[in-house]
Amino acid sequence: MDNKKNITIGIDLDDTISSSNEMFIKYAKLYNKEKKINFKIDETQWDLDKSFGWNDNNYKEFCKQYLRTLLNEAEIKYNAAEKINKLKNEGYKIIIITSRNEKELNDMYSFTEKWLKNHNINYDKLIINSLQKEEECLKNKVNIFIDDNMKNCMNVYKKLQIPVFLFDGLYNTNDKYSNIERVYSWDEIYLKIKNIVEEN
Repeated sequence: MDNKKNITIGIDLDDTISSSNEMFIKYAKLYNKEKKINFKIDETQWDLDKSFGWNDNNYKEFCKQYLRTLLNEAEIKYNAAEKINKLKNEGYKIIIITSRNEKELNDMYSFTEKWLKNHNINYDKLIINSLQKEEECLKNKVNIFIDDNMKNCMNVYKKLQIPVFLFDGLYNTNDKYSNIERVYSWDEIYLKIKNIVEEN
């Protein structure tokens, strides 16, 4: 790889930087209780119907009622700000690429900016509404990508053939792909990025 000042790191937000899933589960249980949805929540599933017994209307209603609160309450992952800021200070370009969108919250961009600021995360660019992250990675010349969604990881790898890391979660435990490495912490991510740069 070139000098680190020419290296762009693309990073997902929810459950890669933040711990949104914990709050999502908390409020999903509350929503199901209120709506009398008798469904045993399965935290190992990615799909909403398999996880919570929801259809599209349930999800829209849930977002309207709880999304702002749960995203605001989501804690930052251990050492995420410290390591992201360290990478930025060392000259790497940091782009946060999230599928959060205005259909869920009409002020999603400013809301997300505020959360990042409140958690002292320094970055170069924030991209929301990203349903095809491989296209954003290509457009922004991303060299390293980190996400908790295996589909996103696979799409980015297939499109760009760059180092891609899957952030571990209960819902992606069984997801495997030979060219994607699973990571468990921001301390680990930082070391792996440094190793990639030094080796190239």
